[in-house]
Amino acid sequence: MLIGPIVKCNDGYRAWRDGGELPFLIDNVRDLQRLLDFLERQPYVDSTRIGMAGVSLGGMHTWLCAAIDDRVAAAAPLIGVQGFQWAVRNNSYHARVASLKRAFELIAKECGKV
Repeated sequence: MLIGPIVKCNDGYRAWRDGGELPFLIDNVRDLQRLLDFLERQPYVDSTRIGMAGVSLGGMHTWLCAAIDDRVAAAAPLIGVQGFQWAVRNNSYHARVASLKRAFELIAKECGKV
């Protein structure tokens, strides 16, 4: 089964709706994990074959969720991070790179991976 980060289900979309208690990217990844919980309970879903795809910010969510949740068997992020050519040429990439590391650390901690 392939899922995309822009989904609605009874239990999901909390972060987007509420503003959430966690940083922006992490809240949305937690929503995706709730979707994975829902899918695992469905009799027609093979939970060992769940894939995820997303475009732009959805691609970033796909990267983050797949990195910290072993239930994502395959990930296909499209435009999940920016092309860094311009940023490198203009020496303006440091803040974005630093923010990604922190996002991964927070998500890993939230999910008990560290």
